[in-house]
Amino acid sequence: MDLRKKAKQIVQPTLFIWGDKDLALDARMVPYCAKGVPRIKTQIVDGATHWVAQDEPEQVHELMKKFLEDNA
Repeated sequence: MDLRKKAKQIVQPTLFIWGDKDLALDARMVPYCAKGVPRIKTQIVDGATHWVAQDEPEQVHELMKKFLEDNA
C-alpha cells in the first residue's frame, strides 16, 4: 500500500518546533514537511535537542502562544 497516495494535505495552520541539536531526526527533513503541510510555520530553537519543550520550555511556550494568537 502506498500511503503517499492516500495521504491528504494538512490544511490547518501548523507549528513545527525543531531543536537544532536534535540527533533523533535529521534537519534535512524540515523542508519536506512543507510539501504536505502548506500552512506550516517552522521555528528552530537554538541549543535544543529532540526534547525541545524540556530543553527550552519558556521559549517553546512563547512560540506556541504567539502562534495561537496569530491563528485564532
